[in-house]
Amino acid sequence: MRTRKWYWAFLVANAASGATSLLLPLYVHFLGGSARDVGAIASVASLIGVGASLLWGRLSDKTRRRRVFVLVSFAGLALVYGLFPLVRVIPQLVLVGAAASFVWMASATVSVLILMESTPEADWEREIGRLNACLLYTSDAAD
Repeated sequence: MRTRKWYWAFLVANAASGATSLLLPLYVHFLGGSARDVGAIASVASLIGVGASLLWGRLSDKTRRRRVFVLVSFAGLALVYGLFPLVRVIPQLVLVGAAASFVWMASATVSVLILMESTPEADWEREIGRLNACLLYTSDAAD
């Protein structure tokens, strides 16, 4: 079975997110920040991500329009990443990182649901593995 075309969209978006996560500590250093600032950015992004996944999941269940959330997420990431050159101080970087986490969770929350709704149950395990392999490949390449 061939890899589904929409997996490649996640691969590209995940590659962008992975590269950005690697550049974040360098950006903090460039702005005169410390390891504590990197930790604060990661902590705030994680906290926002938890709340966002609950919000996006609830909205996804209510609307049943999963692909819209992927589009919102990818467009939101493009917009948020476009803000990075405008960041001049650490608190702005915290906000941009939190925004990136918030919009990323829109797609992360629905990706497996899209797969499950479009795949026979007998193939779920294999297809989830294939999707995760695409995502893991880009994470490993960025690291």
